[in-house]
Amino acid sequence: MSDMITFKYLREIQKNERSSSGLCKLDANFYQVVQEYILRKKKVMARGKDFSFREKKEIENIGPVVKSIYDTRETKLVNGAVKSARTGMDMANVLPSERRLFEDVKKKIADERKVLESVISPKNSGIAKENATEIVSDGFSKIRIIEEIPEFVGEDLKTYGPWKPGDTVLCPKNFCMMFVNAGKVREVGGH
Repeated sequence: MSDMITFKYLREIQKNERSSSGLCKLDANFYQVVQEYILRKKKVMARGKDFSFREKKEIENIGPVVKSIYDTRETKLVNGAVKSARTGMDMANVLPSERRLFEDVKKKIADERKVLESVISPKNSGIAKENATEIVSDGFSKIRIIEEIPEFVGEDLKTYGPWKPGDTVLCPKNFCMMFVNAGKVREVGGH
C-alpha cells in the first residue's frame, strides 16, 4: 500500500480534511503506510539519486503536509469528543490510532459535566446520601451542610449554593476549608 501513497495523494487528503467538517475516511493503517512512504523516499535520497527541483520540494514538504493532516484531525477529534460527551453519539471515521485520544477527552469532558450537573441541579445529582458513590472532580470536596450557606460565586466564576442543613454537595476545595473552619460544613469525601 505504501507504493500507492504519493505526495499528490497526501495533498488531496490534506485538502479534504481542511474542507470537511467531519473526519475523512482513511485506511486504518494510514499513519503506518505514510511512515513507510517517508522511509522509502529517504532511502532513495540517501542513495544519491538526482531529483528534480519539484521532487525535492515534495520530499521536503511531506512532513509538514502529514503534520497538517494530523493537526486538523486532532482538532476535529477533540471537538467531536466534546459533542459526543454531550450527546452520547460516537464519531465516524476515527482511526484506531486516534481512538484513545478521542475516548480520553470524551471521558474527561463527561466527568466534568457530572460535576456541573451536581452544581446546577443539586436536588438531582449534587445532593447525595453520605454513603453514595459519586464522582468527585479534582478541586472539589464532598461536604455535608451543617448551617445554611447562601449562594456564592467561586473563583471559577460559577455560582454555588444556596445550601441547607443536611444537604450533601460538591464544593470547591478552597471554599470547603473556609466553611469547615467556620463550622458550617463537615467534609465527607473528595480528593
